[in-house]
Amino acid sequence: VRSVDEGSVKNPYSFVPEDSLLSLPQEVKAVVALQHRETCVKEVVAACCEVPAFREESNSLVCCLSWRNEDFTYAVLAHILHELATVPSNELKPLFQMLYELMLIEDPLQLDRLQNVVEGSQGDNLLVNVKECNSKDSKRAYQCARQPVSIW
Repeated sequence: VRSVDEGSVKNPYSFVPEDSLLSLPQEVKAVVALQHRETCVKEVVAACCEVPAFREESNSLVCCLSWRNEDFTYAVLAHILHELATVPSNELKPLFQMLYELMLIEDPLQLDRLQNVVEGSQGDNLLVNVKECNSKDSKRAYQCARQPVSIW
């Protein structure tokens, strides 16, 4: 698990007091983080979209797990950007809300997150979505163009 480490800075998105957590052995962390990360990301993002009552909690969970965690951050961004290109236009709002909250996380990865969302990699970014959807789905194109502007 790659995480940005600058000493023992407390995660501001954590919803559990640090002194009540038990530490996991590194081997266990690696297995959970690598083998189940994609499933975890898909389930949390799906819950955010499909269960409105869970939306705030799922956004908080994603922010907590993404804080200073490069691998999880990029897994979440890739999944959200993929979903933004494929879900119906009327289901975009919760995805944009989660993306917005991810962009506001103030940690050493913040600029990288912004750059990944706007410029992206492997064709998954908001600008590509705007270009591809401009003629066939103007609502999606407009929302994808508006998202980076709302962050700044």
